[in-house]
Amino acid sequence: VGTSSRSFISASKPNVTAGFTLTTSSNSAPATVTFVNTTVNTSQTPSTTYLWTYGTGSLTSTSTTAAAITFTNAGPYTASLQATGSYGISSVVTRSFRLS
Repeated sequence: VGTSSRSFISASKPNVTAGFTLTTSSNSAPATVTFVNTTVNTSQTPSTTYLWTYGTGSLTSTSTTAAAITFTNAGPYTASLQATGSYGISSVVTRSFRLS
């Protein structure tokens, strides 16, 4: 009776963890809000695309790591960032802020 051996390779897809910080020039409108991308991609080939919403209803697909947006009206805003890695894995983070 012969014996056989099998080797299995466990491969996991790299994780993408979306992240960003935001700072405001003032708590009152008009104010400039600076968004800084802090996304982490653990891939050995970290090709990442980004889809930003800045709370104004517009979407921006970009590789930008920082943006400064001026908000002219008071109110609550919600900004989000979706990061998608080279294997199609996505992560989304959302932050809320208010200008008076």
